[in-house]
Amino acid sequence: MKIDFDSELHAAFIDKLKARAYMAKRQRRYAVELKELDNNIRDILEEMGPFLNPRSTPDTFNVSGDPYLELVQEKVSRAGGKLLSRKYSWNHWDEQRQIRVSEQMRGYIIDNGEGIIEFNHPNYADRPYSIKVLWFYLKPEFQGNFFKTKRLIRLAFDCLLDDYHYVMYGTTSEVPQQMYQFDNSKAEENLLTKRDDDFVNNLQKMYQLHGAMPANNEVFWFKPEGIQIYLNALEGDEKQIQIFRHNLKHLLNNKKSIYTRDEREYQLAILEGALVA
Repeated sequence: MKIDFDSELHAAFIDKLKARAYMAKRQRRYAVELKELDNNIRDILEEMGPFLNPRSTPDTFNVSGDPYLELVQEKVSRAGGKLLSRKYSWNHWDEQRQIRVSEQMRGYIIDNGEGIIEFNHPNYADRPYSIKVLWFYLKPEFQGNFFKTKRLIRLAFDCLLDDYHYVMYGTTSEVPQQMYQFDNSKAEENLLTKRDDDFVNNLQKMYQLHGAMPANNEVFWFKPEGIQIYLNALEGDEKQIQIFRHNLKHLLNNKKSIYTRDEREYQLAILEGALVA
């Protein structure tokens, strides 16, 4: 998962800022070009997705007064882990003001001793009934271990989803990340290398092996009730629905995912019913 902005859009934004700085010194000569460039810069700022900048290191905090976090903390404690938090600056496009703004917010971290799960409060999820996971990260000595990866993802599934939140999702990393780095550069290169099929890269395919539904550059884990929420979000996109059908076939035969046998049978029954034409 990732929390940083789109690197290609950011590079284009920087290039246009440099061009604008040059033209601004000759405003009379470049009056028309400056106006067009300002519109291009505005379009990039609007298109650029939200991103987070960490402002503190993870630490303990008081969850009292937040029912969702209190329940998460209780589940995490029962599983032998701990719940931490850090401050972030959340940069995003404000539709009402038509500018990008930065707001202070908190991110939350589950630490089970083998790795961490960093996630947004559901108030900041950009989908209904959902929790956005920012990171799954195993400590270097455990990286590449299928079962520890599965245990970490299952811990997130058990702790973050409840009777109101049915979907856990995140964006697949496509470039090396600075906050949480791979211990092995060859493994990183292998997982992040772009594929020529429906998967963004091998990292996204790995998440699928653990029960995720990949779509574009994201991955989704569903409680059975969450599948209809996802289908509603497709809004009749036949291409994505066909991809979903393809991924469903894989899930039907995947006995190594995070789901138990009973969960898989119950979930797949609902998934199939949701796809009846």
